[in-house]
Amino acid sequence: MKILLAHNAYLGQFQHFGPWLKARGHDVMVLHRNDVPKDADLPRAQFRDARHRAQQQERILQEIENALCSGMGSAAGAIALRDQGYSPDIIISHCGWGTGLFLKEVWPEAVYIAYHEWYYNLDALSPADQIQPLTRDQILQSGHNMARNMPIVSEFVHADACWSPNRFQAGQFPRHLREKIVITHDGVDTSLNKPIPNAKINFPWLDLSSSDKIVTYIGRGFEPTRGFPTFMEAVKKVQEKSADAQVVIVGSNRVAYGEALSQGDSWLHRMLDDLDIDLSRVHITGTIELPDLRKVLAASSAHVYLTVPFVLSWSMMEAMAIGCPVIANDLPATSDIITNGENGFLVTTNDADALADRILFCLDKPEMMKKIGRNGRKSIAERFEMDTVFSEREKMMEDLLRTQRNHL
Repeated sequence: MKILLAHNAYLGQFQHFGPWLKARGHDVMVLHRNDVPKDADLPRAQFRDARHRAQQQERILQEIENALCSGMGSAAGAIALRDQGYSPDIIISHCGWGTGLFLKEVWPEAVYIAYHEWYYNLDALSPADQIQPLTRDQILQSGHNMARNMPIVSEFVHADACWSPNRFQAGQFPRHLREKIVITHDGVDTSLNKPIPNAKINFPWLDLSSSDKIVTYIGRGFEPTRGFPTFMEAVKKVQEKSADAQVVIVGSNRVAYGEALSQGDSWLHRMLDDLDIDLSRVHITGTIELPDLRKVLAASSAHVYLTVPFVLSWSMMEAMAIGCPVIANDLPATSDIITNGENGFLVTTNDADALADRILFCLDKPEMMKKIGRNGRKSIAERFEMDTVFSEREKMMEDLLRTQRNHL
């Protein structure tokens, strides 16, 4: 099959799927806006957003304008490909930025698959169909959500199929849209994310090889969306009861999701100002290479994953695949994967005391944690192994293409 993957950030959620399709012998092209990583090896075409005509618009209107500008820029890039003779059988586009809004119109005969990651609600734990009475102080946020949802909902118009990575994220959509969505996970490469026997953190820039009590945390940024303040509060409590616990924090001191702070301010600085933490036992690495990240997780005694009700991070399942005992907060997305006390642990959201207690429990019971880690890896391999998930996707694509051709 000739397949076009469209995503603002090069492959994004298709980072494993694109190379997998190529390895299966399919002709894969990527239509993208952002610059590509150095090791990008798939054929690609880059587009630029169409020019904004109202740079100073209100934030809500900017959401809609941004999506339309991305969509028009993507369409221009697609038309350039079409003029060169390129015609895909299947287009798979990540929804939200507007990248795929016009692609079905560029190639009407192609099968169009919309990848739906999120639908914005005031309360992600309440189904979108259960509309709650709006209060005055919610109007602005509701308007912002509606603006962000407009390009996402528009994707349903031309989509021949809609995908979402898990039940919780698909469940954010109103029922009449949700019924069109197929759950298909992004896949976990368990051949790369696997246990490393006797793993130690012994890098030139960080040597914890003498420690057997290591707590890890990973985040694109350090922010409330991923529970960073609660984690730091728990670190303080762990340090008070364990003199030899080491904490490794991987990520950037920024806000990746949610409201940005003023220049010079950060959640890391706020927590360090508020808490008397022993920084000699806390190691903030910044962003590190994936092989190093896997080694850190393999050496971890307990990996903490916290989130608000939002998109589930790949890092949680990759940590489980590596065999690291994972402690997550108890939400629908995490409890769908973790059974408390069997293949990981669940704690109450925003409860630093409960989190600290569970971390200390993991540090004190290394033999039990080996079993928890094995169970975690087994559950990921059984449900989310990349080859299995992608083979199912491939069959869906072949069926869609066959149906499309029968109707032409």
